[in-house]
Amino acid sequence: MRIYYIYFTLLFHCMTLKAQNVTPMFGAKDSMIVEVNQEGQLIYHYKFKKENTLYSLSRTFGVPVANLMQFNHITEPSAISLDEDILIPISQNRLSSPKNLSTQDVVIPVYYNVKPKETLFRIARIYTDKTIDELVEWNHLENHVLSKNQKLLIGYFVLNTPQNIQKIEDSNEQQPVLVNHHFDEDIKIQPTIDSLEVTDEIKQYHFKTAYEKGPAFWNKSQKNNGLKFILFDKAVPNTMVEIYNPNTNRTVMAKVLGGIPKDAYQNNINCIVSPQVAKELGELNARFYTEIKYQVLVDKS
Repeated sequence: MRIYYIYFTLLFHCMTLKAQNVTPMFGAKDSMIVEVNQEGQLIYHYKFKKENTLYSLSRTFGVPVANLMQFNHITEPSAISLDEDILIPISQNRLSSPKNLSTQDVVIPVYYNVKPKETLFRIARIYTDKTIDELVEWNHLENHVLSKNQKLLIGYFVLNTPQNIQKIEDSNEQQPVLVNHHFDEDIKIQPTIDSLEVTDEIKQYHFKTAYEKGPAFWNKSQKNNGLKFILFDKAVPNTMVEIYNPNTNRTVMAKVLGGIPKDAYQNNINCIVSPQVAKELGELNARFYTEIKYQVLVDKS
């Protein structure tokens, strides 16, 4: 373990030294301190510099210019002021673990500023895709107790440099910006097994119980109309699913309206629930961890 720690320390030192020469936005000793907004999105506050443009920020952080403009309510990029606070949405999949880094990467350590009453479970499972054991190891924690304003290492951000920008652009990496969705609107629902004509082909299928775990989201600004609905890609529309909140130990049944609209939400959100579902689950946070029990169609053969 000690040999591994020494090796990684030297490796990280080499990678951060490169940052000073490759990008003017960060120096060798810089780090990123992020927070979470009401929607559960990791946010980095960047002070706009004289040499910056939205295009340069887009290439460095891997966020499309259109998303930066929408996220910061910018209508005229040329009117951005010096030292203006630019919010950069940070995707979970851009936070690398030490074991996944190479000497060719230019990385910046990313720290999360702990809020009152937050737990390692929430930070690990909801805000990042890391495990509790990883956070404990990286931060040399003796227990799971966190303090207000504690800086918690949650991963390493690999900066987009001239060496890897083309690779990222070729993969068409995008980071959708969260938008509101109202459950009382008319929603196009795909046909279900109940609404289809019972043919020999349909008879070849039956329902099977499946389980899914991951982050859920609900819109805290949306009016609660008492409807218990969920947007969930893996379940059959118009079926009922069972949603469990391990944080409150509450369970609720909700109807599947359909899947999550493409490019409308963060790509690491597992499902969207209505305000009434969140209320019955006893959840006050917009983003929270859920376990879902649902039905899928499988071939009898």
